[in-house]
Amino acid sequence: MANSVNDKKDAGVVQSELKVIFNAPQKKVWDALTKDIHRWWPKEFFAMPQSKKFVLEAKLGGRMFESAGTKGGVIWGTVIAIEPLHFINIAGYLAPPFAGPALTLFRLSLESAGKNLTTLKISDSIIGSVTDQTQSATQEGWKFLFGDKMKSFVETPRKSKK
Repeated sequence: MANSVNDKKDAGVVQSELKVIFNAPQKKVWDALTKDIHRWWPKEFFAMPQSKKFVLEAKLGGRMFESAGTKGGVIWGTVIAIEPLHFINIAGYLAPPFAGPALTLFRLSLESAGKNLTTLKISDSIIGSVTDQTQSATQEGWKFLFGDKMKSFVETPRKSKK
């Protein structure tokens, strides 16, 4: 039977948290998260296949988005609080067909964990239409993005430009 427009869905809350320890100073991790996010964010995590670049504008009111140039894009969220080098809070909407409908409150915080060690704490609360799989899918996605892709980008030595 097809769903009608008047179908009622239950709302819920899902909270996911993750910690990733980087073998790098806090500034290098912050720069990777903000200035260089387009260099490590994988294309398979774009919501739209025509998207070319992922951007995080690290300022109050800034956007976290994927850009497809003149072909559009998707805003993932808006920066609602920031203390550079320490944390950034993002509020966003999950609209069908990407997920939801739901609201997401996302916090990325950095703490020094010793000489050249930095802990990134990821906290994501999703409020709205969630399923039993929402938390595990969110957790796995953040592990892949931050624990694999970002960590590899930050910790891989690069040739310096002369």
